[in-house]
Amino acid sequence: MTAQTPTFIHDFRQAAPYIHYLRGKKLVVAISSHVLLTEKLASLAADIQLLASLGVRLVLLHGSRQYLNRMVGAHGQSLNYHQGWRVTDEATLQLAKQASGLARFDLEAALSATPAQAPDRSAQTLQISSGNFLLAKPLGVLDGIDMGYTGRVRKVDVQAIEERLANGQVVLVSPLGHSLSGKSYNLGMDDVAQALAVSLKAEKLIFLSTESGLCDAQGEVISQMTSAEAETLLQTVPQKADVTRMLKAAVYVLEHGVRRAHIVSG
Repeated sequence: MTAQTPTFIHDFRQAAPYIHYLRGKKLVVAISSHVLLTEKLASLAADIQLLASLGVRLVLLHGSRQYLNRMVGAHGQSLNYHQGWRVTDEATLQLAKQASGLARFDLEAALSATPAQAPDRSAQTLQISSGNFLLAKPLGVLDGIDMGYTGRVRKVDVQAIEERLANGQVVLVSPLGHSLSGKSYNLGMDDVAQALAVSLKAEKLIFLSTESGLCDAQGEVISQMTSAEAETLLQTVPQKADVTRMLKAAVYVLEHGVRRAHIVSG
């Protein structure tokens, strides 16, 4: 026994109801590429491993923007945006595929590490499943601008994801989708996140970004709010572009059967 034991017992008692509540539930966790490129990735991966070990069914979605920005800069190119959507030409699509692959493998590597405190470090690592879970459609032309290979989610392969979750695997989704004609499309993380959460009837949608969260008119972080309050906030208090998109996705999923949504710092 140590002096810290009473604190541990108190914390465990506080956590126990949530462990029971979340066991067997589906969580969609959208992780910003900003977070993947920080020193916090290892600790985040350890938290994900813990949730999976407690029986939480996890669907992870990673971003790739920061990876893409670095690659575009290295090639001396620039990205064009319209109405918050990236305009994706053929060259940008190829870089987006590479960026997505780098992000996915970085996250997979972190999730494959055995926690230092594990009693048996030879035990099987977390099983991660990726695949063509997203059917996409082109965004088309906006205000006379051809958005190229920028797309939106047409359909989520719910059965394929459910089968992998039932087998105890963590599902990892990239922000790329494929059309019925075999073309690839670059997708927005918020659009994919809301499609996954609603289609899978997830218990929660969690956004992990570098932002501290939602702020009120005084710049104070808001700890909780209803979807109606969130809609009012969108209309009255300007937020950063990324936060606005995440908040809109959160409101959408709450209005379509998901019980809770979180926007927190990664």
